[in-house]
Amino acid sequence: MVGKTKRITFIAAGNAITVALTSYFKLSRVGLNCFFFEDPDMALVNASYMMKDDVAIAIISSGRTVNTLNPIRLSKKSGAFCIAITNYPHSPLAKICDMVFHTPAFAESLQGDILSERIAQMYVMESLYVALLLRRKSLLANLNSTLETIKINHV
Repeated sequence: MVGKTKRITFIAAGNAITVALTSYFKLSRVGLNCFFFEDPDMALVNASYMMKDDVAIAIISSGRTVNTLNPIRLSKKSGAFCIAITNYPHSPLAKICDMVFHTPAFAESLQGDILSERIAQMYVMESLYVALLLRRKSLLANLNSTLETIKINHV
């Protein structure tokens, strides 16, 4: 799974893009080979090159967005391990993926634009990030190296 993967691709749409982008930055900073494309066509192209030891992480509240479903379908077909982070455990996305993190956050009057959705999604990604750092000590060393390296850009 994520612990031994060669490549991690984040797939997201709408408000979940901020979660995917933050996760992409965090995992890239510890030396993992990560990808994220806001452009739906590039997400499909990337998905077509996924392989057995790769991981695709789809983040979308509804689990029904075509711009998320199509790349996940293609990633799965390519042999990648697919993870869903969604509010709906019985959504089309959840049915495709190998692992599902259920992030129930609902507000009927504010449907589709509540911060609690992104907080729940970010909590899952932060938990995965910390678990990786604890499991692979080399990533923690990479993080320390990265933090030292980016000091060059500080005044």
